[in-house]
Amino acid sequence: MNIAEPARTIIEAALQAPSGENSQPWLFKVDDNKIELYHDLHSDTSLYNFENRGSLLAHGAAIENMCIAAAALGYMSKVSVFPTPAHSEHVATIIFTVSKKNLDAESLNQVISQRTSNRKPYKVDPLMPEHVDALLSAAQSFVAEGLQYQRITQKGQIQALAVVAATNEEVMLQNRELHQFFFSHLSWTKAEDAQKKVGFYIKTLELPPPARALFKLMRHWRVMSLFIKIGFPAVVRATNAKTDAAAGEYGIITTERDTPESLVQTGRMMQRIWLTATKSGLQMQLMTGTLYLHHAAQKTPQAFSSHEHALLNVQMEKLYSMLEKKRAVVVCMFRVGYGEKATARATRYTPEERLV
Repeated sequence: MNIAEPARTIIEAALQAPSGENSQPWLFKVDDNKIELYHDLHSDTSLYNFENRGSLLAHGAAIENMCIAAAALGYMSKVSVFPTPAHSEHVATIIFTVSKKNLDAESLNQVISQRTSNRKPYKVDPLMPEHVDALLSAAQSFVAEGLQYQRITQKGQIQALAVVAATNEEVMLQNRELHQFFFSHLSWTKAEDAQKKVGFYIKTLELPPPARALFKLMRHWRVMSLFIKIGFPAVVRATNAKTDAAAGEYGIITTERDTPESLVQTGRMMQRIWLTATKSGLQMQLMTGTLYLHHAAQKTPQAFSSHEHALLNVQMEKLYSMLEKKRAVVVCMFRVGYGEKATARATRYTPEERLV
């Protein structure tokens, strides 16, 4: 199917947004100066995406990319979220009108294709004041939506949040459903990743060769069951927490209204911050796994063991004890800092592949 410019350019920018397990839950429909964004109901049905929380953040990030790309081309965007209440899969309608090119948007648009998850350890150096100001400024325009961006800079709190984040791997490895989902969505070669276009490409995990070989053993549940008996998931948590603590600071985004609309707006704020970080030469990684699993465990308790519930509850209590607004809901968490570039980037769909 052919798609006219600049619609193709705008959708191509949307497809560079982050999504859980690179699920890319976006579908698009182009009609003259309007682009409709739909949710692909089959893109991610895992416990991580219970009630589509991860997908809603991904939709928000895609919307933000579209608005930035459009502004760089000289178009103003009017976004309506969930314009058809009876159809929740209709996420947004974006109408574009001719306007002047936006210089700030142009600079962010240039890094849309460069932004990527970086799971390497970063330097623990504090962020430079101008970079802090840039991130705070990126978040400011979403405060009116009931969102708050909180920085965590104290070393002890960063280390505590690193354990919160790494608990995701501990639970995933010992929960059979999560384990099977993760390893079934893992691509071992670039050719396999290019064919699937969804899931984790092994090189994006930044694993050293011994760990990569161990992963090939752990993908078999019988082998993983033996590792569980000797407490190996807890060892993985402790190891990963060291990497996760290697950061200049952590960022937390909270909302006053835990609604689908607010989750989409959180995705927009998150993406604006991430692009600003990329523009500033910073590395960033989302740390949302534990948040998503805790939400799923509250709504579907039978999917988790009592031990897993205890692990998640303890870590979430630790996270919420750090909040400035005690009644807020944590929707997103990430680490950011200076460091080497990521080794690899996951494959993306083309605009033509995601057109309705």
